[in-house]
Amino acid sequence: MICIDVAGRGESDWLATPIAYHFGQFLADIDALLLDLGVQEVDWVGTSMGGLLGLLLASRPASPVRRLVMNDIGAFIPLDALQAIGRNLVAPARFATLAEVEAHMRHTHREWGELDEERIHHLAVHGSRPDGDGYRLHYDPQITRLLQPLPLAPGIFLWDAWYRLRCPALLLRGEHSRIFPESVAATMLDVKPAAVLEVIAGVGHVPSLMVPGQIASVRNFLLAPADKAEWSPHRSSSSPAFEAQCARLREFTACIVADLTGADTIADLARSALEQAPAGRIALAGHSMGGYVALEAMRQAPGRIERLALLNTHARPDSEEATANRRRLMALAEKDFPGVIASLMPKLMTGEHLRDADLTGTITEMALGVGKEAFLRQQRAIIGRIDSRPHLAAIGCPTLVVAARADALMPVELLAELASGIPGATLEIVEDSGHVASLEQPGRVADLLVRWLRS
Repeated sequence: MICIDVAGRGESDWLATPIAYHFGQFLADIDALLLDLGVQEVDWVGTSMGGLLGLLLASRPASPVRRLVMNDIGAFIPLDALQAIGRNLVAPARFATLAEVEAHMRHTHREWGELDEERIHHLAVHGSRPDGDGYRLHYDPQITRLLQPLPLAPGIFLWDAWYRLRCPALLLRGEHSRIFPESVAATMLDVKPAAVLEVIAGVGHVPSLMVPGQIASVRNFLLAPADKAEWSPHRSSSSPAFEAQCARLREFTACIVADLTGADTIADLARSALEQAPAGRIALAGHSMGGYVALEAMRQAPGRIERLALLNTHARPDSEEATANRRRLMALAEKDFPGVIASLMPKLMTGEHLRDADLTGTITEMALGVGKEAFLRQQRAIIGRIDSRPHLAAIGCPTLVVAARADALMPVELLAELASGIPGATLEIVEDSGHVASLEQPGRVADLLVRWLRS
């Protein structure tokens, strides 16, 4: 059994600057340690940050991790949780006696469950080091830098790593934990149904793994046989982005969601969408890039489309700045597609909805399900789209245009321009929503589409 003191903790060195403390450094050190030990396969048990490191290590291709235990940490750590951990790391620079260290440990570990004096003493002895005639804690105060997410981000996203995971995983969650919210755990199980979740009663952050019942849970998981076939990527047979709307519409009509991943021009995507649609006249709705495709479908087959809905989209061609940004994302996708998803996430929803692990998990899962190659094809199609504004006046069917008040990618002004160019079009604005209104305000969008079809 190997217990690692990462840089800045325990017996390991403190680094010269706080910016040196990051997951990349820790993973490089772990790689070097495993190489030095000649270890080919490991079972990883990680608490809090240790669980995140285990997840990152286990999600790599040809990972050495055979089984993973994540103790009270998930694939998304909300901002308020990071701040709570940071506050808990604040400590005096020096303690006069070991008894003072024990009192500090008793306070900072109050959510660990019942810890007797022997265990508190154990934590104090191993969590501090002598300093002259006193003691100081066994970690560099500068490691709190790790708890700072990207600017404007609602927390730390590691959904991409969780999606790539191929080994059996045990998730331990303190019943009252704010660091590993129940919603995050539920989403992780939805993405990886073969994962095991065990909730430790009466505990916050974190279960101590120092009591017999918790130790038995870990031991039994590590020794149990595993079915590796259960750990293939989980893919939904439905379309989560429009699930609520499709459910409502199917109460009185057929509804399908077209596959827009197979071509790299808007014209070809529109042809494909029309081929996938039922024969005869149809009502057509398109969101974002789907809106570009819907406008092209109107040009290709105006006689087939009896109603049109355009959500969170616009009619303009790609600007030079937008094209340059897309090409940068495409270059990044070739190296780190999950990184593209993480970088785009803050632009997709309002701050409130970004803190919803169910929503961020759904978007991440959908994006990873589409995959890098389809993403690159879609970006090429978007870059090459034409200016649809000169063609708007020819649209003669009832048209609904849906904007979102807080859409950072498709501002209301662009949707208003779109609606004003289509004769008789209706503009509706969804409040408290960003770019993915169908997920952020599913009921409101469903109501609008039902009214659009029945009016």
